[in-house]
Amino acid sequence: MSPNLNDSVFNWSAMIDENKQELLWGCQKILHCPKRAEDVLQDAFIRLSQLDLKKVLNIKKPEGYLFQVVKNISIDYKRKLNKESLFVSDASMYTEVPDTANSPEEALDKQSSLNAINDSLAKLPVRTREVFELYRYGEFSQKNIALKYDISPTLVNFLIKAAVDTCRKDLQK
Repeated sequence: MSPNLNDSVFNWSAMIDENKQELLWGCQKILHCPKRAEDVLQDAFIRLSQLDLKKVLNIKKPEGYLFQVVKNISIDYKRKLNKESLFVSDASMYTEVPDTANSPEEALDKQSSLNAINDSLAKLPVRTREVFELYRYGEFSQKNIALKYDISPTLVNFLIKAAVDTCRKDLQK
């Protein structure tokens, strides 16, 4: 009668039971946790019970093979835990991080300030507004704005200052 897969599963289970204390001790030595050691033994049983029958028949020392499989699974599990610890951190470290998001009130305040500035700019003469926008959006230097409008750089500076003063005055209302 040839051995079948069910016989090999039964033997792995019996072998794990017979050597359970030594196997758990070896796992705990690597993992430092009895619950994880139990998980490793379960994983070992599943892995061994799924072995191809030809492979099972070629194992010369099944007990040594069992101990090596358990050791390898323990090491893999330890590596996985170490890798996860790099990405999963303690939540307490995030309690000290300040919340930089705007509250709805702050967002509304900023939006109303922006609306007031836009209203102030709309009241300015066209050339003053254009000079201010060209300078403020960083498209041109004061010298290039002076060349574009055929005015002196000093006048450009005065137009920009007038626009800023108007916006500032309207914001303070």
